[in-house]
Amino acid sequence: MATLADTFGKLQRHVRDVPGARERGLDTEESVAFTAARQTWDQKLEDLTAPARIAVGVLRDEALRARLYQSLDLLDSWQSGLEYAYRGGARSRAWVLRGVLSHAVECVGAWQREEPLPEPNHAYSEALESLELKREEHEATAKAEAEYRPEQRAQAQGGHTRNRVVCPSPGGSWHLRPRGTFTLPMHAVRPGVPGDAGGRGRTPRRRPTAWSAPPTSAATDAAASIPSARP
Repeated sequence: MATLADTFGKLQRHVRDVPGARERGLDTEESVAFTAARQTWDQKLEDLTAPARIAVGVLRDEALRARLYQSLDLLDSWQSGLEYAYRGGARSRAWVLRGVLSHAVECVGAWQREEPLPEPNHAYSEALESLELKREEHEATAKAEAEYRPEQRAQAQGGHTRNRVVCPSPGGSWHLRPRGTFTLPMHAVRPGVPGDAGGRGRTPRRRPTAWSAPPTSAATDAAASIPSARP
């Protein structure tokens, strides 16, 4: 218990200097310095929470052990997991992290006095809610990606024929065209009908014909037997 108390004291002093959010407009040198300072601070935090977890693991009280593990999880998630709990810059972050540690210390004191664990303070509740929301977002994103990947593979394998139908070409062959855009070709117009390739006037617009299945051998023979519109 003495080791745990000493570690919590060091953590309380360490979170006072928690880095704030990255400011806009930083040049390359300033951005590199900011990233290095944040990594250094995070590494120091990890060096403090690691022995704390070992000390928590030997506690016999299950409720206290679970609450302290939860407190350490909140501290380790300070960069992205507690984003919704922060209301401002570094001062807000320090307030949240100090609140998390204060509740952990209060829980240890209540356990030593053989009292029920206290209710979380406001900062602790805000941090816990933020972490839960972030976890839900992560799970939803992972689920969406898992559902998207099979569909993407299906599109890559057979998507080039999706929403397309087999249509006759002027030379008697068949090809794929987008569904709903097929119209009878000019060579398929009956000779002698006004407005066709051999008559006069404008060619009337014809209703698109939807083709939903590849042609059979009979359909291919029928298309090849359509007379040409040329005299």
